[in-house]
Amino acid sequence: MTTPRLPGDSSPEGAPQLTGVIAGRYRIERKIGEGGMAVVYLARDLTRDVSVAIKTPKGELVTQLGPARFAREVQISTQLQHPHIVPVLDSGVHENMPFYVMPLIEGESLQERLSRSGPLAIQDAVGIIAEILDGLAYAHSLGFV
Repeated sequence: MTTPRLPGDSSPEGAPQLTGVIAGRYRIERKIGEGGMAVVYLARDLTRDVSVAIKTPKGELVTQLGPARFAREVQISTQLQHPHIVPVLDSGVHENMPFYVMPLIEGESLQERLSRSGPLAIQDAVGIIAEILDGLAYAHSLGFV
């Protein structure tokens, strides 16, 4: 099996890079983040003229686990409506690559904040953890682990 290829893939490692307009609606502007399992892009919703974030699984995960795993994540995420959980606005598949669209949340990541100002004050750390746990408790109350 090979890693799905996306338009504009020119990375030397062969990692797919999402480019152009997908779903006839979202213009990819640039990659804004990457984790162990997914890549997040800044995009412009051409219908609403707003910036959004588009998340895609890493190509090797689609190959290993199949698109159904990501589709399940999207299905679960769309059911979670909570102030401490980023909502899913839209989802789809573009050239065999599943994706979902979320509001763009401006600001720095926790990693950026820690790099900028060092360890958090106890009160700040507890506040962040409380918000995370509030969102997790909500997801668990709906039966999601």
